Amino acid sequence: MRSITEIKNKVKITNQIISKIRELERLSLEFSVDERDRKIIESEIQKLKKSIKSGVKIDEVELSKTLEKYDIESSDFEDIKVEYLIENCIIKGEITMIVAPPGQGKSSFAIATAVFCLKNRSIDNLLYLDLDNSLVTLSDRKINKLKYEYKEKFKYLHSSTVSKIEMLHILNILSKASLESYLIIFDSSKNFMGSGKDRDSNKDVSEFLNMIKTIRNNGATVLLLHHVNKPQKDMEMIFAGAAAWLEDVSSAFMLQQNRFKNSFILKPIKERVGSLSEVAFKFSKTENMIESCELFFAKETEESEQIRVTIANFIKNNEKPTYTQILSYCTDDCGFPKNKVNAVIQAAKEHYWRAIKEKENHNRDVFVLLDKQDKLDKLEC
Repeated sequence: MRSITEIKNKVKITNQIISKIRELERLSLEFSVDERDRKIIESEIQKLKKSIKSGVKIDEVELSKTLEKYDIESSDFEDIKVEYLIENCIIKGEITMIVAPPGQGKSSFAIATAVFCLKNRSIDNLLYLDLDNSLVTLSDRKINKLKYEYKEKFKYLHSSTVSKIEMLHILNILSKASLESYLIIFDSSKNFMGSGKDRDSNKDVSEFLNMIKTIRNNGATVLLLHHVNKPQKDMEMIFAGAAAWLEDVSSAFMLQQNRFKNSFILKPIKERVGSLSEVAFKFSKTENMIESCELFFAKETEESEQIRVTIANFIKNNEKPTYTQILSYCTDDCGFPKNKVNAVIQAAKEHYWRAIKEKENHNRDVFVLLDKQDKLDKLEC
């Protein structure tokens, strides 16, 4: 359906063409115009009349004026730099999707991210829109304490006080508001699509994300929390729903929680702007805080930690052991699986120990501890 503006433009252009036709008709009546000239004029008149019948088209002058009016100026963006709320992870003023199975800590990570940003003053306001969690969950996450600490800077809208229809009305208001220095979190994204909308429909998803883009364009940084499909055998997890979920956001990460280390690992699965990489954070549930940490630490399981400590103690108590000696001790004497021992030996290089070539040992690799491992507590195997 045409808008009033489009109708006005059509009428305006049609009138311009009619005016040109009248001008050419007057020209053909001039005394100095011969029969050959009149044929040329008549041909042009017929072209103009045909353009009206077949649908008015903007001429080159009108096209040039229109494009000039809307052409973006270099000055509008030449000084804009990529800013991170969290280095190599959350980009300010963009839409980031966090993807994970239920129970992997999407909401916990999002809240901790908000607290991190508020403490560092990289944002001025948080708006958390929650149509997913229970009031018991909010109490467990100490949302009441965060609201008390950050007061008007911390707004939490929950399904217990806001209906889905009211939430959609709020989104409409946000699409018209100035949102500089806002972090807005949607938990979870599919719940905000509106009645009858399907997360598996590219059309429905794009319609919703166009609204989110408008909110982004108003200055907000947006976090969308999204689920993954249940993985099939021997297949990696993939985000749930239509391809538009991934196509229409700026960046996306697959989130994994390691409860043994109280850590989060985020692996990028979509990168449109900035420099994103796999990152990891230590998580404090009591403080709702995250702190950057090494990937090796964040991914470590209870068994791999035991293997790592066992290897470190062996290196400490045996001067410059070889790879074979370490592997033999861990597998034969301590009973750890060979493949897991090898994985830890390789992964922990330059984190906890270093392999160096020694001439006295026929240029074989021998292992020495890094300084930070000297005070490692012993773990009996």
